Amino acid sequence: MPSIDHDSIERRTQPRSKDWVFKLVIAVNGLIWFLMLVALTLYHYGRPELSPGFYEYLGIQVRNTWKQDYYEALILLLQVSLGLTLVSIFLRAKRSRRKYDHFGFNLIFLAFIITVSLVTLTLS
Repeated sequence: MPSIDHDSIERRTQPRSKDWVFKLVIAVNGLIWFLMLVALTLYHYGRPELSPGFYEYLGIQVRNTWKQDYYEALILLLQVSLGLTLVSIFLRAKRSRRKYDHFGFNLIFLAFIITVSLVTLTLS
């Protein structure tokens, strides 16, 4: 039985599921979406609390500033997520050379969400 030299196999003829870079991009995408869920949790617990008029009537004090630790962690997490997203877009664009390869709209959507979030948080 002849041995197969894996370096000489044309990767464009193989399914994408056998490409290690494609598998890496899929894993990074899952990690980025998980980081976005963590970012949403940080946002929820770190943002200023809403003060309805009923609370003022009862004399209940609410926090009207960000929790600084959560805010800093949120900004860092969004920056890391944006960096990973851009790397993932670049890798996917470089490896998608077959006619039937799809680019992946979710990466563009994710980069847009993260960018808008970063701009909104830094301007507020």
